[in-house]
Amino acid sequence: MRSTPPLWRRPEPLPGSIATARLVVRWYEAADARALHEAIHPRRDAYLPWLPWAAVAHAEAVIERFQQGRAKLMAPDFVMG
Repeated sequence: MRSTPPLWRRPEPLPGSIATARLVVRWYEAADARALHEAIHPRRDAYLPWLPWAAVAHAEAVIERFQQGRAKLMAPDFVMG
């Protein structure tokens, strides 16, 4: 008989920043919108249909939604970058 794996549950409390010598993973901030936008700059037009944050204004809105979900603890997942 096959057992069903448990559903993923977000960690509580949510993690803070994680840093190594070469990498930092942290919560997105509004100031990250431009960098998020620039990360896909060379192929932005090709990505727009699938990635609404490919435009800076949309990146700001997406980051705000991430922050609101985290603040309310309502999001089933969490997004760090």
